[in-house]
Formats: sequence, C-alpha cells, structure tokens
Amino acid sequence: MNANERSITGFSLVAHWLVHKYDLSIPILMTIWLREFSVTAAVLGTVVTVGYAVFGVGVVPSGILGDRYGSRRLIVGCLLGMGGAFLLVGLSQTVVTVAVALGVWGLAASVYHPAGLALISTGVRNDVRGRAFA
Repeated sequence: MNANERSITGFSLVAHWLVHKYDLSIPILMTIWLREFSVTAAVLGTVVTVGYAVFGVGVVPSGILGDRYGSRRLIVGCLLGMGGAFLLVGLSQTVVTVAVALGVWGLAASVYHPAGLALISTGVRNDVRGRAFA
C-alpha cells in the first residue's frame, strides 16, 4: 500500500469509527433521556427511530451525491454534520429537540457508507483493496 492508499484507508477508518461511535452512543443516552425528559419508553423509542430511519433512508440519495460532489467532500460534511447534531443533542432541553438533533445526525451519518466505500473503491489499487476494506 502506498502513502496515498494508507491516507485514504486511515481517513475512511476514522470516519467509519466516528459514525458508529455516535450510532452506538444513542442507546446509552436513552437511559439518561428517559429520566431527564420524563417520557415513556415508547415515546423515546419513536424519537430515536427518527434518527435511525433517516440514517437508513438517506443512503440512497447519498450515493448519488457522492458521485456528483466527491467522496472526500461528503465524508467531511458527514463528520461536521454529526458533530453539530450531537452538539445540539447535548444542548437539548426537550425531547422534541433531541428528535430534531437525531434526525440531523441520521441525515449526516447516512452519507458515510456510500461515500466511504466509493473512496476506497476508486482510490485504492485492486491488489490491496481487500486490506483497505478490512
């Protein structure tokens, strides 16, 4: 793997780690939100579903955006969007604000997988691509 391929792989690795760090922090935060906002588990489950649903549904248009604007640009936007969304989560005073913040997070996070896979597919040689994906 040459220096450029290592750079692409490292960038993709860190971005992927951050997507799932945010993703997996949500269930932990739910225990706090249940106490802080005095809502039922059903209401909070619906709120959290907003973010995860947008995360899933947003993947299709994200692939198209990646082709149009470039993978690196989309990944940087993804990271900034997720950071901003979780800043809003931290400042949230109501469960509605948490829902909006998680929706923004889902939208931003949905960009990563299509863009990250495209970046590795186009920026890493065939003979080392498997290592980069791993």
